[in-house]
Amino acid sequence: MFFITHKIKSGLPLKFIDDLDSLPFPARHLVEKNEYGRFMNAYPFKRKFTSMISSRGCPYKCRFCARYSNVIKDYGYRERSPENVVKEIEKIDGKYRSVMIVDDNFLVNVKRAHKICDMLIEIKNEVDLLVMGARVDTATRELYEKMKKAGFKYLSFGIESGNQDVLDYYNKNITLNQIRNAVNLGSEFGFLMAGTFILGSPIETKEHIENTIKFACSLPLDQAFFGGLQYQKGSDLWNEAVEKNLISKDEYNAPADINRGLGNFTPEEIQAYTKEAFHRFYIRPIFMLNRFYRACERGDYRLVKRGIQYVNSTLNI
Repeated sequence: MFFITHKIKSGLPLKFIDDLDSLPFPARHLVEKNEYGRFMNAYPFKRKFTSMISSRGCPYKCRFCARYSNVIKDYGYRERSPENVVKEIEKIDGKYRSVMIVDDNFLVNVKRAHKICDMLIEIKNEVDLLVMGARVDTATRELYEKMKKAGFKYLSFGIESGNQDVLDYYNKNITLNQIRNAVNLGSEFGFLMAGTFILGSPIETKEHIENTIKFACSLPLDQAFFGGLQYQKGSDLWNEAVEKNLISKDEYNAPADINRGLGNFTPEEIQAYTKEAFHRFYIRPIFMLNRFYRACERGDYRLVKRGIQYVNSTLNI
C-alpha cells in the first residue's frame, strides 16, 4: 500500500568522491548494439564512437559559466590519474574506435596531459581521441607533438570573442594572440580544430560582433559554433543580474536582452547576427578549398560530402 503525503522530502546530502579512480568504468556493454557513427555529422572518425570523462569541474572562473561550484557547496576540480584514464582507453580499444573526452577542460593539468600522451604512445594507441574542452593558453609545440603521436585528432576551444575587452569582461584570462597561436599550431599538426563563440555580452556593440565574426574567419578553424549569451543559473553574470533584480532567482536561463537590461540587443537581433556569423564563416571559397585540400590530404573524400551537407545545414539556421 502506498501513502501520498503531498510533501517534498530532502534526500541525503551530496557526498563528493575525491578519488575518481575508485569509480568503475561506464557499463558500455549495455549500449553496444547502438551505432553512433559520426561526430557532428560532418567529420568522419573511426567507428564506433563513444565518450569518456577524465576529470570533473573546472578551476577557472569565466563569468558566463554556470559552474557546479557556484551552486553546490564544496564542489571542486577533481581528476583521474593518467594510469586510470589510459586503462579505460585500452579497455575501449577494439570495441570503440573513436572517443570524445568531454571534460570541461581536459588540459587543465598539462603535466597530467603529457603523461597520458606518453603512456598512449607507449601502448601504441590506435583509438581516435577527440577533446571537447580545452583552453588556448595550454598550447605548446611539445604538447601538441605528443598529442598527435598519441592519437588525438580533434581539439575544441572556448574562444568566445574576437575582442580583448570582451574576453577580459568574461574573465577568460586569455589573449587574442594566445588564441591565434593555439589554433594555428593545432592546424599545423593536422588536428581538426573547432572554436565556440558567444555573441551579445552586456558591453558589446555591433562593432564588437563584427570583430568576432572577422576574427573567426581569420583563424584556420574546421568548425565554428556561434550562439547568443545566456544568463545561466550559477554563473557570475546570473548572480549579478539577480542582485540587480533584472532576472528572477527562479529563472534558470535568460537570454541577453536589451529590454531587460541584460545586453544591447534583442534576442531576435542576436539570432540574426548568429545566422550571419554561420553563413560568413562557412560560405567562403577559401574555407571550402581548405576542406577539399584536407580531404585529399587525409585520403577520405567523405569529408567533402559531409562538409557540403554541413554547409547546407547552416543555411537553414
